[in-house]
Amino acid sequence: MQFKFSSLFIASLALPFSAMAAQNEISAGYADTNLYGGDIFGVQYSRYLDNIDTRSDPLQIAPYLQRINTVRAGYANTDAFHLYSIGGDYYTGDWVFAADLNYDKSRGYSSEVSQLVTQAGYFINDKWQAGVSLTYDHAEGRVFVPVDVNGVIQLQGVTNTGTDFTGGLYTRYTDITDGTGWDFDLAWYTDSNDLIEAGAQYFFSPQLSLELDYTHRDLGYRNYDFAGLSVNYWFSDALAVSLGAGTDLSTGDSVTDTLTASASWRF
Repeated sequence: MQFKFSSLFIASLALPFSAMAAQNEISAGYADTNLYGGDIFGVQYSRYLDNIDTRSDPLQIAPYLQRINTVRAGYANTDAFHLYSIGGDYYTGDWVFAADLNYDKSRGYSSEVSQLVTQAGYFINDKWQAGVSLTYDHAEGRVFVPVDVNGVIQLQGVTNTGTDFTGGLYTRYTDITDGTGWDFDLAWYTDSNDLIEAGAQYFFSPQLSLELDYTHRDLGYRNYDFAGLSVNYWFSDALAVSLGAGTDLSTGDSVTDTLTASASWRF
């Protein structure tokens, strides 16, 4: 689906906005953290292929509730890597399909990771969605190993490659009435190390929400548990900010504490 969406994205840019009846969103965020190779800065552009109705639904998740087809592209960087992504969501009947293609280029090291994430979900009813996911990873890196050359030890570069497939299950339950209510999600991924992600978000109004996220990963030699809390507020139909904080519950080490800030603009 990824390549299908990329051609659709290019075509949409070539047409007048008024003819597309589309919406656009630009988001930018910063995370103060020691995880993932240092502080993170990221930007994302989303193109909604239909107008967003802002009259009653919570503004943050209105495109999901209204099942609006979307294409997106993003970039993030730290001191350790550059990450490029492109993807989209496609709704048809009670089905939703999503795909994201990510490319990770490490700084200072000859390593690259390409990842394709695909999802297929079904709306059991207006509130409840369940689905499956499949992730393909391809990694390529160059390492230097000692080699005996005519009695002299020299370092020679060797290219290592590897591929991996990860399957998963996910579900999402959203109960919103007059702009207030709950949005729950749960996902489980299995490979050599199990990964569980859960989230709960409460909307006090269409503009204001509080969100709790939890991640558990079994690394074999230790468990990793991370929890985060964020508040999201829309000043208008067009402008929003989000502030958050998170910590590693499994160690209690303040070194892993994370602070986040982001802003979104729709036009």
